[in-house]
Amino acid sequence: MDILDGRRYIMGMTSAAISVYLLDDHQVVRDGLELRINGMSGFRVCGSAGKADAALAAVQELRPDIVVLDLSLGERMSFDLAETMKNRLPAVKILIYSLHEDVNSIERALRAGADGYCTKSEPIGHFETALRELSKGQRYIREDLKEELLTRLLGNETQGARDPVRGLSSKEFVVFSMIGKGWAVDEIATELGLSPKTVNNHRDNIKTKLGIASTRELVQYAIRWQMVSGGLVSGPLAPE
Repeated sequence: MDILDGRRYIMGMTSAAISVYLLDDHQVVRDGLELRINGMSGFRVCGSAGKADAALAAVQELRPDIVVLDLSLGERMSFDLAETMKNRLPAVKILIYSLHEDVNSIERALRAGADGYCTKSEPIGHFETALRELSKGQRYIREDLKEELLTRLLGNETQGARDPVRGLSSKEFVVFSMIGKGWAVDEIATELGLSPKTVNNHRDNIKTKLGIASTRELVQYAIRWQMVSGGLVSGPLAPE
């Protein structure tokens, strides 16, 4: 087995095997999943990484059938990464594997292009089921979370309960969450591979969508949002 720049090649992997790429910032999680997947009939791990930039380049080169993507990569969320992968490689199936179990995360992940959502609290057998479902062109969401998601999407929430953060694009959402964690514009630009001007444009769009006039107010709002939601929106939060 050769390892190079976060890419891992399995020599002699048959063309019939479903190839899976792992992206999680915890080595122990990647190692555990690799052992489990390689033990499944017809599935093989073709590579893994702990950082988004290494993974994106490797996925474009290896073109796996399925990418298993952790929702939280260090201090940032990976919704925009899922969206980028799906835009560049529409055929790839993306399975979010996350600690977060709230319907807000699931909705945003699906909007970003994810094909399935499996929580890390579920039995490992559910994870294997998710991989098999995605390999057949199906989606996977745990039944109770699926019912909650359908209720939400069918509009049973009142309009007043809708959180304005839900209207942000995947990239805007990531920038917004990083602002709430104290990241400066230059730091966000470096982390996301963007120019400071682009980050400022995203920040201006966020202010417009949230009805916030100044950058100072945006920072205060984003910090409060982080405190209330723990990084994920769970209810309405109006600007002061």
